[in-house]
Amino acid sequence: MIKVVPAVAALLVGFAAVAAGNALLHSLLGLRLGLAGLTPLATGAVLSSYFFGFILGTLGGHRVVERAGHIRSFAAFAALCSVSALLHALTDEVLVWALLRALTGYSAAGMFMVTESWLNARAGNAMRGRVLSLYMVTVNFAVGGGQFFLKLADPAGFELFVLVSVLLTLSLVPIVLTRTAAPAIEGPTRVGFRRLVRISPLGLALCFGAGLVNSAFYSLAPVYVMGIGLATERIADFVALAVFSGLALQWPIGWLSDRVERRLVVLGTCLVMGFSGVALWLVGANQSAAMGLIVLYGSCAFTLYAQGLSQANDHAEDSELVAVSSGLLLFYGIGAVIGPLAASGFMTALGPNGLFAYIAAVTGALALFTLYRRGVRVGLPLADQAPYVATLSTTPLVGELDPRADGDQIEFTFEEQPPASDLHPAPAPAQIGS
Repeated sequence: MIKVVPAVAALLVGFAAVAAGNALLHSLLGLRLGLAGLTPLATGAVLSSYFFGFILGTLGGHRVVERAGHIRSFAAFAALCSVSALLHALTDEVLVWALLRALTGYSAAGMFMVTESWLNARAGNAMRGRVLSLYMVTVNFAVGGGQFFLKLADPAGFELFVLVSVLLTLSLVPIVLTRTAAPAIEGPTRVGFRRLVRISPLGLALCFGAGLVNSAFYSLAPVYVMGIGLATERIADFVALAVFSGLALQWPIGWLSDRVERRLVVLGTCLVMGFSGVALWLVGANQSAAMGLIVLYGSCAFTLYAQGLSQANDHAEDSELVAVSSGLLLFYGIGAVIGPLAASGFMTALGPNGLFAYIAAVTGALALFTLYRRGVRVGLPLADQAPYVATLSTTPLVGELDPRADGDQIEFTFEEQPPASDLHPAPAPAQIGS
């Protein structure tokens, strides 16, 4: 792992700033909308716009990169994110905020896409799994750590929006100074919906369900925290506890998933999430209980997408792995658009604790569907299961970092570019294998 770090350090440092700034902005907006007295439904509608923009970015962002190149595209996307963060501080119009969230989601997808294609090219087949692990750890630490910036200033002021802009602007420094030639980005490849259903109905359901619950949690956790009477500065602690718990349990759950029938682990994950959701719903304003239970919830919630992807890859052909990842990510994104809206309906009816009533309902349905699938499809022998790989629900290109997909990947060699490489399209990298 130590040998991997120098090869990708600049990319990861730049992207850590993006992830931290993006996470801070997401929580800050949920908090600001709650402080403004908006209904949970209005808050959910505004924040779900981010995921709509993100879907558009994953579908069409590669065209921008193809025309402008990696460095200039990243700079443009980062500038759009930075400007949109500052514009939030100038107006309280809900419709404007929704449009800004969609713009941020589109731009964030573009930055993710540039970073992941570059990481994939730097990795090569031998290091792909280690690079993916390092990328995942970096992103999760940045997302969790970014929450603590909420404590640095009054959320009702403009200072935190400026801090988001600073973080996004700083992300440009290591990216634009790199002298490594960039790989080509091709449009995402997908398998059709019917093929995804044939490959793994459960994998599809899990990825869609992960979008439903994770987007709702990220968007509405600030509203929940304020609703049960916790101080606003505890929002950072609450969200970070969930994220770090999920990171800590990602590898143990993956280890178990490779050693018993995978669907039993999925069932256990859904039941734990459902139990913690019901408990968080019922504890009401018991703040100590809520802080403890969120650790239990987070330990499983952020493994759900990776489990769904692994379940699908168990039944996919080797040549379909990247396309399956891309298709499942699209359904994760659709779920992420719906999640905040659906959860806000529960919160309108049941109060702030309705967020976790919604999560319990979704994960309970997933548990029942898992039981149903176990009854109609015989599980694979352990020897035939694809190895579990912890992964992120970012862009289709993260699927190319999956070491299981290395059979059809292209390795790239890199040559030093002249310092003016950011002013001209990067030369096509040499293909040395396929």
